[in-house]
Amino acid sequence: MIDIIITTDYEIFGNGTGDVRNCLINPTEELLSICEEHGAKLTLFFEIAECWAFEQAEPRGLEQVLGYSPSKLMREQAIEAVHRGHDVQLHVHPQWVGAEYRSHGWNLNMNYWRLPEMPHGLGDPEDLLSIRGVLSQGKLDFEAMFQPYVPDYECIVLRAGGSCIQPSGNVVQAMMDVGLMADSSVYKGGYLKEWPFEVDFREAHSDSVPWRIDPEDINKAIEDHKGEAIWELPIFTRCQRLSGFSRLKRLLTAMVGKSKDRPTGCKGKTVFQTHRRKYSMLSPRKLMRFLMEPIAIQWDYCELSGDEMWEFFEHFLTNREHREGYYPLIMSGHPKYFANGVEFRSFLQRLTASSLFAEGQVGFSTMQRAVRILQSS
Repeated sequence: MIDIIITTDYEIFGNGTGDVRNCLINPTEELLSICEEHGAKLTLFFEIAECWAFEQAEPRGLEQVLGYSPSKLMREQAIEAVHRGHDVQLHVHPQWVGAEYRSHGWNLNMNYWRLPEMPHGLGDPEDLLSIRGVLSQGKLDFEAMFQPYVPDYECIVLRAGGSCIQPSGNVVQAMMDVGLMADSSVYKGGYLKEWPFEVDFREAHSDSVPWRIDPEDINKAIEDHKGEAIWELPIFTRCQRLSGFSRLKRLLTAMVGKSKDRPTGCKGKTVFQTHRRKYSMLSPRKLMRFLMEPIAIQWDYCELSGDEMWEFFEHFLTNREHREGYYPLIMSGHPKYFANGVEFRSFLQRLTASSLFAEGQVGFSTMQRAVRILQSS
């Protein structure tokens, strides 16, 4: 059985730019509607620290400046999504913890960007400047928000902001301590070493098949888990050698800071664009790696055409392990970049018209359900 888990990182831009209505609420509603047209489920990885920052700033002038409450809209949409049968799980960009809104915009704590490097370390469940604290408080917040509407809801899955979950030892320990059961931050082949990122998933155990995490290295799997272990549900990724033209296009895009396609009205800048001075020019070694090495491309419904999404799926069918079992296959995307409705619909229509779907060999599910199935296996 293959369950396709469609996920979205529910957030504005990582430097605080972007309007919640145009970059989050409106495109997420379109995503929910497209999924429901085809019987699919959407899992929102809701950025809770961002929501907390809005709630702190709104009574201090943010709501008056904007003319609406961002946190209220976010929570209302998430509750409605869960009520409609979708899922919400935990996403954390720690730079939002303690962030301040000023007349020129948000002042974020960029030194907190990487979850494993929270200033108070592993810390205490009530300390938001610690790993245990931000995960514990996020889980408690979600369960208090959703359980009145869906009593069996549980927050059990994490996606680290910017996929920055390495070194993973303290994060995995904190997850076990607070009751999180799975992570979905890894994408095989991912490699970023430019500030503020620190990602190296080149040696990840799989590009698509979940594994029980080695507590000391999230890339590695353990077989003898002795009862308690955290699952990794990787974002489905293919490492591909792109054509010279495609690589040149990516290089020029990175150099000029051109933005990805965005929904109408969504304006904002990426961290790379607003902190360009922190990035050195490409060294000959970096340039050679960029031109020669395979590039990790995620199964992303914002970036790929309908045909390309289908090619990803066919690649999985051709190359998956030849054994019986349960396969949750993870798609990814961001509302702030979702301007690809025609292509996403095309893929879902093709999938639901397939014989695999008709025979029940392929379906849709949520993160919460997928993890429960894995835990019981």
